[in-house]
Amino acid sequence: MLSTDVDLPRDYVAKFPDHCVGCREETFRETYRISTRDFRLGSILFWWMLGSKAVVEFPCCQTCKFKMRMQRFGSAIATLFLAIIAIYFFFPILKDWERPLGRIMMLVMGLVCVSPVVIFQVFFPPAFDITSSKKSISYEFKHEEDAIAFSELNEDAEWMTIS
Repeated sequence: MLSTDVDLPRDYVAKFPDHCVGCREETFRETYRISTRDFRLGSILFWWMLGSKAVVEFPCCQTCKFKMRMQRFGSAIATLFLAIIAIYFFFPILKDWERPLGRIMMLVMGLVCVSPVVIFQVFFPPAFDITSSKKSISYEFKHEEDAIAFSELNEDAEWMTIS
């Protein structure tokens, strides 16, 4: 991955540097709030198995806030668009296949549809993002300098890992 991740305990309230995580300019107390849910294996199949919600508010200027919002929205729209195209073109071909093989091929087509978005986000990560799990929140920074400044501000956490 092309981002630097700092993992902190889930119940720890993180402190952020006083500048925008995108352009690194002074933010004048402007913030942006993003949220995510814990990922669990069952949540792929069953929506009610989604984990608890994690919300993080961090310094971000108006310009970068718009860019981050568009990147998050754009990736969701791109995934939906690619899935609709795949269903439109491949479902008529795969509907006559035998049951187990046809379903497996539809799953493979779904993964192929999502892969361009995943590849794009790996090579062009957002300026800041979060991933939560049951015990921790991973703060993902595009700029390594921001991750280092963030980790220095949060040295008093019970534990911390940087990757």
